[in-house]
Amino acid sequence: MRLAIKSAVFLMLFGVVFADESQETGRTLTPEQAQEAIRDAADHLSLGHVSSLTPEVAAILAKHKGELSLDGLETLSVDAAKALARHDGRLHLDGISLCANDR
Repeated sequence: MRLAIKSAVFLMLFGVVFADESQETGRTLTPEQAQEAIRDAADHLSLGHVSSLTPEVAAILAKHKGELSLDGLETLSVDAAKALARHDGRLHLDGISLCANDR
């Protein structure tokens, strides 16, 4: 437990933002949650718990000024991928195995 707390404090000091405990693996973000995450983030926004994104949420997250990690995503729609392509910074999508066509 102490190691987990120390690790969380260390990561927060370096600008990594994790969602609250209610955000478990297998979740999506609402537009409001995405805006809040950007507002609260420093340089690095890590949303590894997010498993899918709507194009609207992807467009909001693309506005983040800094590194954006979405390693929990396994699939990504073409429209969401186009929205994320507008992100000006490092973008991590290490979990993607399929880019699905919306049409």
